[in-house]
Amino acid sequence: MEEKVNQKLQEMLEADIIEPVIGPANWISPMVVVPKGKDDIPLCINMRYPNKAIQREHYPLPVIDTLLNKLKGATIVSKLDITSAYYHIELHPDSRDITTFMTGRGLMRFKRLMFGINCAPEIFQRIMSEMLAVVEGSYTFQDKATSRIFYLGCAPRRVKRLMRLQNILFVLLRLDQ
Repeated sequence: MEEKVNQKLQEMLEADIIEPVIGPANWISPMVVVPKGKDDIPLCINMRYPNKAIQREHYPLPVIDTLLNKLKGATIVSKLDITSAYYHIELHPDSRDITTFMTGRGLMRFKRLMFGINCAPEIFQRIMSEMLAVVEGSYTFQDKATSRIFYLGCAPRRVKRLMRLQNILFVLLRLDQ
């Protein structure tokens, strides 16, 4: 198990999702390893105490019924699924210390928005809503059961739908820069 955890940490370091902490830390959260299948080792950080200190950003999250009403009349609906979507949003250096967690390799902290931060859904929803506002007929919805983000888009005709999908993909590529 320890070998798999170290491998996961190394992958996250190489992907620029986390970084080692140099020096003392004001916040240190425990890391919990919850095996998911035989190969997947998601690292969960218990943010219970840091979340009490985080000033929460309030942004409305869409309700599925409202979203379904917007899609009424659509003959074709496309769904784009972004795995580890929060990791595409960089944390400001001043906000990283509160994400510090303990590992067998020492202290690490997140450089990217992480699951477990109480305001992560609102931050992600705001950013995606602002970015996708330029693409008519596109909607952002977060499925909390899978921690993935779904982009639902509808258009009356196939060509228009493909153009909108292309525009959405262009917008999403900008998020990674």
